[in-house]
Amino acid sequence: MSRLRPSFPFFFLAPSGATGISTIASSTDNAIARWDGTGGATLQNSGVTIDDSNNIVAPLTSALTIGTIELGNATDTTLARSAAGTVTIEGNEIYRAGGTDVVVADGGTGRGTATAYAVICGGTVATGAHQSIAGLGSSGQVLTSNGAGALPTFQAAAGGIEVPHQFVSTSFETDGRFASTDFGSGTSTFGNNGYLANTSATGSSGADVGLVIKRSEDTLEGGAIFSIGVQIDTLGTDFDFFVGFAEADSGTTAPINSSGGNISFFVATTNHVGFRIFRTSSGSTTLVATNSGGTQTATTLSTALAVADYIALCFEYSESGGTIDYYFKINNGAWSSATQHSTNIPTTDMPQLAVQIGNRATATQTQIYAQTMSYMTF
Repeated sequence: MSRLRPSFPFFFLAPSGATGISTIASSTDNAIARWDGTGGATLQNSGVTIDDSNNIVAPLTSALTIGTIELGNATDTTLARSAAGTVTIEGNEIYRAGGTDVVVADGGTGRGTATAYAVICGGTVATGAHQSIAGLGSSGQVLTSNGAGALPTFQAAAGGIEVPHQFVSTSFETDGRFASTDFGSGTSTFGNNGYLANTSATGSSGADVGLVIKRSEDTLEGGAIFSIGVQIDTLGTDFDFFVGFAEADSGTTAPINSSGGNISFFVATTNHVGFRIFRTSSGSTTLVATNSGGTQTATTLSTALAVADYIALCFEYSESGGTIDYYFKINNGAWSSATQHSTNIPTTDMPQLAVQIGNRATATQTQIYAQTMSYMTF
């Protein structure tokens, strides 16, 4: 019995519209395949690769369009675009040329421009934008504070710029520059430690040394500054000591004198400006600021001086204010505040920078060093 075979061919049924995918003859290893055209049937090669370690490499000329980038496979370092040309990290703009000004808190100035040549100051608060002062000022003006909460401004210098007319200084190394007179058994000694004024232990004794100032104006005219350092070497029971401007070139009419010519007592009515140190009857050793134009104005500065004390003394005369400011400091202490005198300031010339000592007609010895005296006028 024979088998019957159909006379038509075999075939497969395919879904309507189905097609195959066309490939290319060769490809780049690890390259990402991409569609060629819109038919959905043909693939082509690309220049972007993913290697076996999942590193993605694209040509340097390629452009990447993406919404955000999460660095480090985390969500705490998100790079994003906030506006044209502006990139943010976690919402904070990355500073760039032409972008937002760098704020003070990030090390900037908080501003993009400044007034040419103008002084720049801090902001109104610690992190506020820096500010330029108003105006550039004029030649000769000085930058002047206007107090807290206000920018400084250029203003005319108060009183103008003062140029010293005369400056004199000495460390008393030698007696060549001085007019000196010793009275009784008093002595004057010059050396590397300065000038030692010694009364000796004989009554009515003392010493006077003066540096004569040659100038056309009165001693204080235009303003003056005087300074000196003194040190107590030996302290007697009674003495007077004076440093400063004195009226005469000799001791006979200077602040410390007595009838008969011996330097012994302080005479308050003699024209002078300076400092007096004195002691009576073994009492306190007292420092006084003193000046006289025929009548004395005096202020006690200290009553606690002792042997070996170094006392720095300074006074400044202001012609415009008509005042004298006295200052002092003892040993390594701070300078005192100003003690100001505005009365009985002498108006006649006092041509001598004087250092004088006397023992008040008492047989007791006091020795005081004078060191580094200076005088400047304006």
